[in-house]
Amino acid sequence: MKNLLLGLFLSSVAVAATSYAELPSAKGWIAGKDYLASWDSQKLNVEKSVAPASHAFDAKGCVLWVADPQQKTLQKFEAHGLTPVLSLDAKGRLLSPLNEAGFLFANDATGKVERRNADGEVKANYDVADLEFLVAAAGIDTTWALFFDSKQNRIWIKSLDEELKVKKEIPVAVSKVIWANPRLLVNEKNSEAWVGYSSSAPGFSYSPHVNQYGADGALKNEYRWKLRGLFFDFCQTGDRVFAAHDLPTPPYTVPVTSYVEELLADKGVTPLYTAATNDFVDSLTCQGPSLWMAQRSIFGSQGSYLMHWQKGDKGTGRLVHKLPGSVEKLYLCD
Repeated sequence: MKNLLLGLFLSSVAVAATSYAELPSAKGWIAGKDYLASWDSQKLNVEKSVAPASHAFDAKGCVLWVADPQQKTLQKFEAHGLTPVLSLDAKGRLLSPLNEAGFLFANDATGKVERRNADGEVKANYDVADLEFLVAAAGIDTTWALFFDSKQNRIWIKSLDEELKVKKEIPVAVSKVIWANPRLLVNEKNSEAWVGYSSSAPGFSYSPHVNQYGADGALKNEYRWKLRGLFFDFCQTGDRVFAAHDLPTPPYTVPVTSYVEELLADKGVTPLYTAATNDFVDSLTCQGPSLWMAQRSIFGSQGSYLMHWQKGDKGTGRLVHKLPGSVEKLYLCD
């Protein structure tokens, strides 16, 4: 019996080692609803004293900025250290990822949008109309800003110049009901913008939608799933864009199945990955052939997981880490 147990133990260790060896080398950050975590293929480090209400990520430097409303601070985390290397007194929300121009922060005290550098120093202040509805911004040559008015069920975007003055305002959606979680994705190379959201649609109380806009603001493509479901998140690798959404089984309760699909102008949506039944893909990030996903069971007792999948894998991906709670955003370092 001892030999049998020892054999089973050694086999399980070998399987685990093989699983880790097969995973591509990667590391990143997780902004949870009530925790912060850094991860690589081997380890998950969790900090529960930080409530990351909004965040700005520098993929090249693997640096994460977090706005913590409880502590009324902006905190900078580097190289997977869960102690901030910098903490600044500031109350507000982070709006954009960090790029060569810095990052944008909506300061509650001044009612202005600040452009801050990689050290958190304020380099410029701007007046931005509809600031209370501004939820995200991104871009270099052109800054795209996403606005959401939950009371009026309205989503719109604006293209802004270097001084954050409006070049063009574009309505995205006005619907009977818009479910929270509209997201913005910007291709910094060609200044194209993508907006994903969930809203009521003809015949359905909620359905996923993704719009693609050219650098000039013209609507290039609309992706509509003529089925009931929710949009979760999307990601971009090169010029390829992938979106995650779910599809409940009639009569639209449980079980549900979540999918990741590639969005192609000439083919529409092309299935790529199917999650385990009754898992939601809360957040998604991609690089080359790999998808990294924060998946959450609709049954709360089963929790959330960091999953990996790449083309050629069988099944529903590989579990990398068990997570302490649901995920707002998953980030992958370059």
